[in-house]
Amino acid sequence: MQFSGTTFLLEIVNFLVLLWILKRFLYGPVLAVVARRREEIAQSLATAERTLQEAAVMREQVERRLADGQRERERAHAALEEELRVERARELAELRKLLEQEREKSQVLEARRLRELSRQTETAAILQGGQFAGRLLARLAGPDLETRLMDLLLADLLAFPAERRGAIADACTRTGGRAQVTSAFPLSDTRRATVANALQVVVGRLPTCEWHVDPQLLSGLRIAIGPWVLHANLQDELRFFAEAANGVEHSDEHADHA
Repeated sequence: MQFSGTTFLLEIVNFLVLLWILKRFLYGPVLAVVARRREEIAQSLATAERTLQEAAVMREQVERRLADGQRERERAHAALEEELRVERARELAELRKLLEQEREKSQVLEARRLRELSRQTETAAILQGGQFAGRLLARLAGPDLETRLMDLLLADLLAFPAERRGAIADACTRTGGRAQVTSAFPLSDTRRATVANALQVVVGRLPTCEWHVDPQLLSGLRIAIGPWVLHANLQDELRFFAEAANGVEHSDEHADHA
């Protein structure tokens, strides 16, 4: 085969033209496409990186919110526990107070019941004693006992302090100097004179005595000067004894007994 320079030169030209055509119409667009693809990939990577960063930030925010929520729940739970503890303590204190009040009320009621029982027992004993004393004194009643009771009453009258004597004297003056003397048995003139003289010493003047007999006195005297009643007799003493047993109070301003 004969070498032809022209043919070789044409082959070189054809190759160069082929290279130019490839570069012009194939390699350039391919490189452009590759460059655009690289840019798109870079943008996608950048977008993915931003997305990852945003996701990390969001995750951090979510975790922080979850932690804040957990702490808030823990604070709310602790506050609820404290509120329940305070409420339980308050209710327990109220219950203790109520129990203490009930205990004190029960003690007061029990003490009152015991006092009432003691009073009833004492009253019953006093009444029984009074009944026994009444029966005994009724059997002992008589002129001799009346004489002793009268002497006792007159001795008490003469022993009155000046203040009480003055009050009786004023009462005697307001009644016109009258005095009512009641006895269980008729008094002799001597006994009447003794009573009148004793009253004269007490009131400072000889009173006008009105003499009465009342067998219900059993034995003894009752002297009335205005509002003052001076007595030493079995009936009044027994009545005083019975009324004392029933809790009836007596005033010494208008009544005296031996």
